[in-house]
Amino acid sequence: MGSRRTARELALQYLFGQEFQNKMTAAQWLTQYAQDFEAQVGGQVDGQFKIHPEVLGFTQNLCEGVLKHKAQIDPVIQSHSAHWKLSRMSLVDINILRVAVFEMHFSESPLPPKVIMNEAIDIAKVYGSVDSGAFVNGIIDQIAKSLHK
Repeated sequence: MGSRRTARELALQYLFGQEFQNKMTAAQWLTQYAQDFEAQVGGQVDGQFKIHPEVLGFTQNLCEGVLKHKAQIDPVIQSHSAHWKLSRMSLVDINILRVAVFEMHFSESPLPPKVIMNEAIDIAKVYGSVDSGAFVNGIIDQIAKSLHK
């Protein structure tokens, strides 16, 4: 699994947690997460047992970017989900969508929409419900098409 995929998954975990409590900044949460992760693997020093700084940096960028632009991201999602209000969407799905929209619209170094779509769909299949992959696909596809207009 690539470092960007790991970063997106960590961002999803942080943003999901923020829905319930927002006691930690992304930087604080990531520091704690990295410490907990390293403690779980017995404090190994080997690079394979540590979270790469690039992953932590990209995760922090995603988390802070989504939170900073949430007021602009949510209307984009809502306008492309004709039959679903944000309040009816699962928190996992909506946060996957938020990360993807942030990457497409606000990231300083955006990837091609196809890459972002595939990542979002794959993550939705792992963390969401049985229907999450198709649901995220439908909305992200509409958003990506609107970028080309």
